[in-house]
Amino acid sequence: MPLSLVNSGIYNNLTYKYVGTIEASVNAKGDSLQVSLSQSFQRFKMSLLLLFLMIVPSVLCSDYRWSSCDNPSTYAEGSKYSTNLNQVLNDLSFNAPKSLGFNTSFRGTYPNEVYGLLQCMGYISPAKCSDCSRQAINSSQEYCPNNMGVRVWMEQCFLHYDNNSFISTLDATPIVLSSYDNVTGNIENFKATTSSLLSFLSDTACTSANKLFAVGSATYSTSNQVYGLVQCWRDLSINDCKSCLDEATQALEEYYTQQGAQVLSGSCTVRYEVYPFFEALPQGMAD
Repeated sequence: MPLSLVNSGIYNNLTYKYVGTIEASVNAKGDSLQVSLSQSFQRFKMSLLLLFLMIVPSVLCSDYRWSSCDNPSTYAEGSKYSTNLNQVLNDLSFNAPKSLGFNTSFRGTYPNEVYGLLQCMGYISPAKCSDCSRQAINSSQEYCPNNMGVRVWMEQCFLHYDNNSFISTLDATPIVLSSYDNVTGNIENFKATTSSLLSFLSDTACTSANKLFAVGSATYSTSNQVYGLVQCWRDLSINDCKSCLDEATQALEEYYTQQGAQVLSGSCTVRYEVYPFFEALPQGMAD
């Protein structure tokens, strides 16, 4: 099993515990975070705790979640592909903040065509969407330099580019990030409340009025709440969005004993926490 920082991430300054066959990284703190990858035809249950004594400082950026260097082909700086990619990235970072946090772009002809997609979380402002897009682009170049196909999940946005068309194609394979902190109190009540909340949010998101996005909270004990977010990338149909969210919430079910978890996929994300991790919806992004 290869070990590298190619598929790695820092999640709220927590250590990664990895379940699957891709790579993981940790920071210097003693807290832990569980990570797992589910695949369509098989599920890996073997666990490996990777501890690194030194971490590249930029990895400690709290906005970075995960990256995947999907296309092993590389391009040369100054090549036609490099030029097309830079144009696509400029298009995405310029247009997405002005287009309710979403944009796709295409440049070039075979074999140098580039397809790109940028999706900001539905609760952030255009200014924060612009900031996140720049961070995602920087992260793509840092973790997957010169790779033709890259996906980057940030706290507040998602970036994907490739030389093969993926726009409007459902990719629901889930990567699960989970806190190591266990739920205290009535666990069964927490499980039922979290499940109901995410199901409600998924149904709410799958309407044209909500632009495939929803956030909310629910009370699971006298003084405690659980907070949830669901979001599909807006190149999906409503039916594909529902399929993606259903698979994501199903993947989260075994983690409902933990205080927080998030599914990252190529077409959607679902997250719950015991603290408010999203902001009030800004007017500019909610219209």
